[in-house]
Amino acid sequence: MRERNVSIEALRIICCFLVVGIHIAPMYDLYIKMGISKYEMISALLMQSLVRVGLPVFFIISGMFLLNRNIDNIKTFYRKRLASLLLPFFIFSFIHFFIASKVISSSDLPLSFKSYFDGLMISTGISVHFWFVYAMTGIYIITPLLSYLFSGLSSRHALTALCFILFIKGYNVYLKGYVQGLEIPDLSTWLAYFMIGGLIPKLRNIGAKGAAMIVLAGYLMTVAATYLQFNGGVRSSMRLLMRG
Repeated sequence: MRERNVSIEALRIICCFLVVGIHIAPMYDLYIKMGISKYEMISALLMQSLVRVGLPVFFIISGMFLLNRNIDNIKTFYRKRLASLLLPFFIFSFIHFFIASKVISSSDLPLSFKSYFDGLMISTGISVHFWFVYAMTGIYIITPLLSYLFSGLSSRHALTALCFILFIKGYNVYLKGYVQGLEIPDLSTWLAYFMIGGLIPKLRNIGAKGAAMIVLAGYLMTVAATYLQFNGGVRSSMRLLMRG
């Protein structure tokens, strides 16, 4: 049995609260249109910039573990990972579908298996919150390939790969609108976080102080990006930093 990492488990718990915070903290983009005080707008900006890190960290943690282990039997990997993800999803998504169709009178969902399966064909068809399952399913499908590509990477090569991922996402999110005709193949945001998680254990240890500086810099960049996005400071979408 694999020994649990107490620090990672604690981080997961913290991220659970942060994800809850995404849904209950005041939304900055809505607050700035409500004529509230400047203090309230700044509070909303700082709070949303903090809680948004929860989701990316979940993907990073998954990448840390799944991309740094030997996957000798792909069939066994798929059976364990996809079953543990999809079986609970089918159960709870059907319960949610039943309640939305039968109990909530305002719902437009007719109660039938066809409607349920039609809803499954869209990541947000049953509920907007189930997108996470679809994202992880796609990532699990290509995890054996990524694990093979990441195996044996030196610290220097891992750093190079990390820089490429950041460059690809940075260009496609922030710069593509300014450079016409230059197409650089993009990575999905959640796949990028997952791959970054796989690279982190291979990098040279920067110590607690260095890690704290990176976290602080990331938070301040998220605050700045969110402010610029909703106050007309840039033409490009800042959605990547807004996600954490």
